[in-house]
Amino acid sequence: MTEVKFPSMVDMPDKEYFAHPAIDQTGLKKFMESPRAYAWHKLNPLDNSTLAFGKAAHSLILGSGPKVERKLDGRTKAGKAQAERAKSDDLVILSGSDYEKLQNMVDYVPDMNSLVEGKPEIALFAIDPATGLELKCKVDWMPDKPGMDGTMYLYDYKTTGHSVQDFVGSAYKFGYHIQA
Repeated sequence: MTEVKFPSMVDMPDKEYFAHPAIDQTGLKKFMESPRAYAWHKLNPLDNSTLAFGKAAHSLILGSGPKVERKLDGRTKAGKAQAERAKSDDLVILSGSDYEKLQNMVDYVPDMNSLVEGKPEIALFAIDPATGLELKCKVDWMPDKPGMDGTMYLYDYKTTGHSVQDFVGSAYKFGYHIQA
């Protein structure tokens, strides 16, 4: 197995990262499904609302990303204004129950910098020496330095919607082993 070195680390907004043509783990998983599934994925990217909860969780827990608000009544002037603001990448709107769930998660999770000093949402780019493919990934938390054993551990925050007991199944279902 060839080791891929990530020579390029960039702090960039999601919109710019997702527009970059390099292949990411989602694209690799789609290609493993079939070249046709990969082509469909490239031509029909996921709607941001599908990923809203995870995006909001990353933003509030890791401290990098869009503002997160509870959804207002869309029939009101304030609700219509909120919906208009959400068309940009700077705001994620969650239902009342999702907003409460996320606030509980935020209250439970320690501040990442108190665990290990670093930076959130760092993009990495490299060329795979075996295939020549340009690869990309976005690390949820990039430590400032290696751990005490000299290893650089990269942190990935997951919101699966499953219980802790079901995490192994979620890891398999969502292809976390491929992401690693």
